[in-house]
Amino acid sequence: YVKKWIDHAAVLGAPHIRVFAGREPKGVTRDDADKWAITSLRECCDYAGKRGIFLGIENHDSIGNAKSLLDFVKAVDHPWFGVNLDSGNFRTANPYEDFAAAAPFAVNVQLKVELKVAGKKVPTDLKRAADILRTANYQGYVALEYEAAADPYAAIPPLLKKLRGLFA
Repeated sequence: YVKKWIDHAAVLGAPHIRVFAGREPKGVTRDDADKWAITSLRECCDYAGKRGIFLGIENHDSIGNAKSLLDFVKAVDHPWFGVNLDSGNFRTANPYEDFAAAAPFAVNVQLKVELKVAGKKVPTDLKRAADILRTANYQGYVALEYEAAADPYAAIPPLLKKLRGLFA
């Protein structure tokens, strides 16, 4: 399935696709599931590298903190593998700390306008996020992922203007 989408990405000229580690499996230990995923991702990375496509594991589902995310990246240990960094998916007390730890491994960034801090949704400090990416020498795309309650037609244009200024 991943190889099929690598082929689609190559046709479209996309530089990367995101992949997931999955949820906690039923009847299988987390360690065994991770071993299967790591082996499968290495095979997919070999295929992706031949097509010039990076695979980015997203901090999602079973990977909600930088430590588990980076442990996974280091276990796959492939030049065509990195992080699809989603600023809103860290489920920790300090998501900015996790964001900063994962940023050097990012092949793509999805920047959300809200984060969960101590279980509460708070506006993302976009300048802080941009500074973290700059410090990590991130050179790729930054996609605005808007999931807030406000009307997106009214909220997104000023956010994009702000982001353009922060990344200029």
